[in-house]
Amino acid sequence: MSRTSLLIPKSLLAWMQHNILLFVVFITGAALLIIEVVATRILSPYYGNTIFTFSSVIGVVLAFLSLGYIIGGRLADRRPDSTYLYGIILASGCSVALLSFLTTTVLPWYAYDFSITAGPLLFSLLLFALPSLLIGMLSPYVITLQQKACPRTGLGTVAGTVFCWSTVGSIVGSLSTGFLLIPFVGVQEIVISVAFVLIIIGLIGLSLKMKQSIYKVGAFLIALCFFFIATSAYGAPLPSNILYSEDGTYEQIRVLEAIHESRLARVLFLDRTSSTALFLDDPEELLFPYTEFYKLYTILPEPIDNALVLGAGAYVIPEVFHRELPHIAIDVVDIEEKLLAVATEYFGYSNPPEISSHVEDGRRFLHDSAGSYDFIFGDVFSSGMSIPSHMATQEFFTLVSDRLSDDGVFMGNFIGTLSDDQRSIIPSLIKTFATVFNNIYIFSSEDQGYDEVQNVAFVAFAGDTEVDFCSTTYTRHRDSFFQGLCNRLVDLSTYDLSQQIVLTDNYAPVEYLTSSWAEKVH
Repeated sequence: MSRTSLLIPKSLLAWMQHNILLFVVFITGAALLIIEVVATRILSPYYGNTIFTFSSVIGVVLAFLSLGYIIGGRLADRRPDSTYLYGIILASGCSVALLSFLTTTVLPWYAYDFSITAGPLLFSLLLFALPSLLIGMLSPYVITLQQKACPRTGLGTVAGTVFCWSTVGSIVGSLSTGFLLIPFVGVQEIVISVAFVLIIIGLIGLSLKMKQSIYKVGAFLIALCFFFIATSAYGAPLPSNILYSEDGTYEQIRVLEAIHESRLARVLFLDRTSSTALFLDDPEELLFPYTEFYKLYTILPEPIDNALVLGAGAYVIPEVFHRELPHIAIDVVDIEEKLLAVATEYFGYSNPPEISSHVEDGRRFLHDSAGSYDFIFGDVFSSGMSIPSHMATQEFFTLVSDRLSDDGVFMGNFIGTLSDDQRSIIPSLIKTFATVFNNIYIFSSEDQGYDEVQNVAFVAFAGDTEVDFCSTTYTRHRDSFFQGLCNRLVDLSTYDLSQQIVLTDNYAPVEYLTSSWAEKVH
C-alpha cells in the first residue's frame, strides 16, 4: 500500500483521479479569461479603450478558440493520451510567456506605426491568437480523456460537465481580474503569473506521465527558457523622464517631464492621452489654452457658490478654482481612484477640505446628485482621446442642463477638427449640444481656420443669457483671455449641420467619428 493511500481515503483518492481533469480545465478556463480581460489593458496605452480594441480582442480570441476546438478534437481522437494534454498545457504556458515578452519589446516599438482601427486587430493576432488556439484545444481533449476514465457516464454528461467547469473557471477568471487583479496587480505581473501556473501544471502532468527522464529534463528546460524570456524584459528601469508609471483601475497612468515651448513641463498621461500638464518654473500657469475657460465664472451675473469638475486629471482646475474662490464648495468626479494620490505627489495638489473627490462615473454622479451647480467644467476622456460615448449624447447634456443653477454655465472640453465633414465628431457634438441648450458658444483653442486636431470648448449658459464676446467689453478686457475670445469664437452659421447626426444613448458612434483624426495623433 502506498503512503499516499494511507493519508487519503480510497474513495477520495478515486474521486480525485477521476476528476483531476476537471480541475485542470477549470484552471485553463480561468487563464483564458484572465488573458482576454487583460488584453484590452495591454493594447489601450497605444490604441485606447475603444470599440475597435474590444472588438479585435474578442474576435481574435473567439476565432482561434474555435480553431483550437477543431484541432484539439481531431488530435484527441488520434492520440487519446494525457501526455499530449499536458504537453499542450505546457505549450500554452510558453505561448503566454512569449506574449509577455512581445508586450514589453515589440509592442512599444511598432504599435504607433498602425492606426487605432487596424492596429488592435493586427496586434491581437500577434499576441493572443496562439494562446487562444492552444487553450481551445484542451476542452475536446479533456472530454475524450474523461470519457475514457468514466466509460459508464454518457458522452453528453461528460461534455456538459467539462464545459461547465471550464465556464465556471472563465467566470472566476473574469471576475477576479476585474475586481482583484487589475486594481491591485500590474498587467505584466498578471500575464507572467498565468504563464507560470500553466507551465507548472504542464510540467507536473508530464513528469507523472513521461517514463524517460530525458524527456522530463527537456520539457523542464523548454519551460525554463520561455519563462526566462517572459521575465527578461520585465522590471527594466523607467526612462529618466518618466517619474511614475502604474496601471490604474481603467488605464495606464504615467507622469513624465518633457520640454514644451522651450520650458520644462510635467505631464500626466492616461494611456496615450495627455490629460494635464504644468510648467515646473511656474506651476500656477495653465499650459493648455482650453483650461482658461474656467474664468467664465467671472462674467456671471451673480457670484458662484459651488462648482463641479467632471474629470479630475491632476486636479489643476479644482486647484485654480480654490485658489481664486477659497470659500466655494467644489466637487471633483473621476472614475480613476489613483489620480488623487498622483496629483498630490507630482503636481502639488493641496487637497483642501473645500474640494470633495468622488470616485465615480461622472454621468452617474450627475444623475444621483440632488443639488445644482453654478459652474460645471467637463473634461472627460477615455484613452485614445475619445469621449466616453455616454458623456457625449443628448441625454447627457440634458442631465447637465438639469443640474445647472438658473444662472449657471457649462464648459465642456472636446477634441477634434473644426471640419464639417460627415465623419467628424465636433459637428455632431455641436448639433447634439444645440438640441439641449439655447445659447451655445463654440471656441477653438487655436483659430477658426485651423483644420488640424485641437481642443474645442463648448460653452452654454443656463436660461436665456446671451453674451456678445466680440463687444468692446471683452475685446478691451484687461485679461488677454477675454480679449482673444472673439477671434476664437466659431461662426456656427458657416456650418452645414443638416447631414450631421444627433448623438443619443441609442446611437453614438463616437469612436468611429474620432478615428478619422485620432489615428494621426500619437
